[in-house]
Amino acid sequence: MSGAVYAWCNAGLGNRLSTLAGALYLAEKLSYNFFYYWPVDNWCGCHFNELFKSNFIERPDIDIHLKGKNVMYTSIQDKNILTYLETKYNSQLYSVKDLDRTLPCQLKLFDNIIYNNCELYTPGAKNIKRQCFKHLQIEPSIAKKAKEFINEHHINKSWIGIHLRETDCPSESLISISMQHIHNNPNQKFFICSDCKKTELLFSIYPNVVFYPKREYVIYNNNTLIRTKQSVKEAVIDMLLLSQTTPLKEIEKHMYNVSTFFSAAMELNVVNL
Repeated sequence: MSGAVYAWCNAGLGNRLSTLAGALYLAEKLSYNFFYYWPVDNWCGCHFNELFKSNFIERPDIDIHLKGKNVMYTSIQDKNILTYLETKYNSQLYSVKDLDRTLPCQLKLFDNIIYNNCELYTPGAKNIKRQCFKHLQIEPSIAKKAKEFINEHHINKSWIGIHLRETDCPSESLISISMQHIHNNPNQKFFICSDCKKTELLFSIYPNVVFYPKREYVIYNNNTLIRTKQSVKEAVIDMLLLSQTTPLKEIEKHMYNVSTFFSAAMELNVVNL
């Protein structure tokens, strides 16, 4: 292998898993080595190895390692990020929305490719994520808690799963749609996945609704969103539980389009607990 693809996994958990999957797919397409960079910060206060086990190799010194080398950045959608990286590395950057369309001639010109992307845009995005997630094992203590909760409540595909992200992407309309559906279907079991305690309390009045009890939630400090290590671990548990259910059709399409967390969770069922 002559080159390398680096997954620059930043932002929230769903974005990071999407980036990991896209970069691995790209590396396999090009027959390049694969590395990842997973910074622990306010967006994700937990390291990859504390959530998953894999044979992936981390490259934490990515900036130093690639300084002065021929680098290409793919699938960066944010113009501000593009400008920043262009200045930092003094290199022409590209925004690639469809991996297959640009392969193989354009990307093969670069020995080092940094892949940073919030969501996959290829038609086969779901399958790309499944193939990546098959390489993962859930950290045992996290898997144990998820499995215990699934067994306790007998969660399966007959359950309806609803993801309501409220910290930095609230949607009153989705809450209203969900509550109406739950109210109209008292014999149907529902699992609510949310990063907001207030939202969970809204749904706690329904006897046919369960949600995973959390020790910590996402918080704001001086207008800065903070996802602690514990809240990220519990988010993975939420992902695993959501992956065992059937999504509510009334909001499924919307969530696939706007939530990388939801779309990643729906493909995470390939991981064995």
